[in-house]
Amino acid sequence: MELLQLGEQNANRYLLDIDTEIQQQSEFLDKLEERLEAAKKLRGEAVELQRLYESGTAATMRDLRATGKTISCRLCGHNIETLTFSIFAAASTGSCPVQQVGPCAD
Repeated sequence: MELLQLGEQNANRYLLDIDTEIQQQSEFLDKLEERLEAAKKLRGEAVELQRLYESGTAATMRDLRATGKTISCRLCGHNIETLTFSIFAAASTGSCPVQQVGPCAD
């Protein structure tokens, strides 16, 4: 009889160990699923940001080619028209006009 009770106690302990392992694995899987969802969301945001950047850049270049004028805005305290002109004017020389403008004053 004592041997039967010992076997039952061991079986119960074994089942508790299995239950604990299942809970730990379930928690780990939940964390992985959360990370996967976050990665999918981040990838979608990156794709959208790239699309917006590329479409804006393409539109700006089309406008520049069509009109010969650039949009009026400021970049690091320097007029972007000056930068754009310098970049296109220096394209044949191989120099980097952005270095000539100077660093941004943050």
